[in-house]
Amino acid sequence: MFGTLIAVGIAFLVFAAEFSVWALAWIPSLFAFLVTACVLILLPLSLLPKSRFIAAIGLQISAQIFGLILLIFSMAFVYMQWGLVPVIVGLIFGGIGPIPIAVVAAIIEGQWGFLGNQAILFAATLISAVVGGWLSAIVEKRALERAAEDIRATNAIPARRLNID
Repeated sequence: MFGTLIAVGIAFLVFAAEFSVWALAWIPSLFAFLVTACVLILLPLSLLPKSRFIAAIGLQISAQIFGLILLIFSMAFVYMQWGLVPVIVGLIFGGIGPIPIAVVAAIIEGQWGFLGNQAILFAATLISAVVGGWLSAIVEKRALERAAEDIRATNAIPARRLNID
């Protein structure tokens, strides 16, 4: 039973590494589409208060996809440069291990172009997460202010009439 679990785990890790190499073909197109959607759709939506929540959710989802692209890109690089063992070690230790291992591999192998691409992906992930979180905070603050105004309006004491005779 334990041997079967180990075999299934190793088969999954081998599949993940092979998938990352296969995914290299469509990663640039996905990245370009995502950046275009963020800049041309989500950022203009963030300027309109009523649609700000859509931009916030979209940017947070984009951050997750950018992070996944970074993970797949790093895993494929490590797999192609150093083989399967560093990929497995990276995935076992924290799940995001292929990213720092890819940085080390790029420095040792002198792959500065890859290192630049990785920095761009990391920056895109960080920027969309921060901006999406900031927009979410603005939307939440506005919703709380509106709710407080509604509560004040329903609990207001009606003005008394003055009896002037």
